[in-house]
Amino acid sequence: MLVIIAATGLLIWRWNKLQVVERRLTLIGCSIIIGLLFWVPTVAPISFLRYVVLATPVGCMLAAWVFVRGANLLSVPNAGMSALAGALVLIFTPLLSLPPLILIKLPAWARVGILIRPELKTLCISVFGHQPDPNRLVIDWLKENAASTDEILINYEDIPLMFYLPNPIRGGMTAFRVEDDAKTLPRFAVLRREVSFVYWPAYNREGLRHDWELIPLKAPDIFWGNNPDPMGQAQNPAAAPDLWFARRVEKKVP
Repeated sequence: MLVIIAATGLLIWRWNKLQVVERRLTLIGCSIIIGLLFWVPTVAPISFLRYVVLATPVGCMLAAWVFVRGANLLSVPNAGMSALAGALVLIFTPLLSLPPLILIKLPAWARVGILIRPELKTLCISVFGHQPDPNRLVIDWLKENAASTDEILINYEDIPLMFYLPNPIRGGMTAFRVEDDAKTLPRFAVLRREVSFVYWPAYNREGLRHDWELIPLKAPDIFWGNNPDPMGQAQNPAAAPDLWFARRVEKKVP
């Protein structure tokens, strides 16, 4: 929004001295961002980056225009270096994002660094490092050790199992067939204890109905295996507890 305010100020101040194409392009860019401020909260179910990422190229264009054209129009000595300095601030620090944010109380997972953008560290880890993927670890183990007819109970991230495995999958956010034991009992259970937005009463009842043997798989108990949203990087797989992964065993008859 600071970039939008600066761009709007430059447009008003130098309207008659800018080329028509430049005026229109900048005005349309500002209008798109302002329009999305009202449109996205109206139609998006939650504050995910995926719903506003379409504004990224427009925002980049406006930021570049503000720094380059602003330095030229203000007759700043060495306008190129001034524009480069402004770009570096945008790229490496969240300083230009702080003024609107300090007016609200952010949740713990959304608190960002002050001097260096925390996503740069995440970028380096994603590109040059490797973190354990709970989905891959679980799926690879099940491919080797489960029969294709074994039913798997999972409370979240059920879609990856459906995609990679032939097994019947029950559970998910909708709690699909969690307690449907009339014909077949679940053979394996994968429960992410960090997930709070599923219907836990059904999973707890089903879990208590059977005897389970924990499988010693060092898969991290995190929300998901792959989520490019910034909130998806809040959990550290290397520091997470082990996923609750178990095999049902026959109850002993007293």
